[in-house]
Amino acid sequence: MAEVLRFDIGPEGRFATAPLLVIQAGGAVWVRPIAPGAARVQGRMAVADLRALIGYIVDTEGLLTITEADLAARIAQATAAGGPMFRMADAATTEIALTLQGTRHGVAFHGLAFAAQLFPGIEAVQRLRRIELHLLRVAEGLRGG
Repeated sequence: MAEVLRFDIGPEGRFATAPLLVIQAGGAVWVRPIAPGAARVQGRMAVADLRALIGYIVDTEGLLTITEADLAARIAQATAAGGPMFRMADAATTEIALTLQGTRHGVAFHGLAFAAQLFPGIEAVQRLRRIELHLLRVAEGLRGG
């Protein structure tokens, strides 16, 4: 089955090899374990739940309209207008890739939790943060937590 969703929060570079969450088109899922060295959690998501998840990400929060370039431009605009400076040396990178009908849309953002607090008026940052939090809840639920 083809991969539909890949999600991670952590150091850059881990996304390709050990993402937090992977969901395939048929509903097969893999979740990275909390304990280092433990086996990844494997399971299955009901097709209806997968459709609801994609609907939330795409229709409700508009992931397909969020791009790294747009996020950077909006933050630069807010900073130039007297807003706070956004510089994060040591923060996690949120990475989300969604593949629908053979087309992949991916977004990577360094320091999303911090940016969401600094820039409450940038809707694209807030939407990406809501997607991130939702996917964290999904991963935790799939882990059985």
